Amino acid sequence: MPEPLQGLTYPRPWTYQVIGRAEAALREAVAAVVGRECCTVAPGRVSRNGTYVSLRVDCVVQTEQERNALFAALRAHPATVFVL
Repeated sequence: MPEPLQGLTYPRPWTYQVIGRAEAALREAVAAVVGRECCTVAPGRVSRNGTYVSLRVDCVVQTEQERNALFAALRAHPATVFVL
């Protein structure tokens, strides 16, 4: 779980970088965890060999607990390799 960030006020915009092996699977993971209406998803980078892809997920979180819960759920999804 990420450390608490002091001095942040909520609700606030938040961005997650979600990294995995297949863009379609990552998009499904984001839709399942965050929801389609609650965020915007944009393509990120592709690794040099094309092994990994990333998505930028922009949303508004209402509380630190929600921010941490979304992070944990994205990280735990089988399509996800890493979350920043």
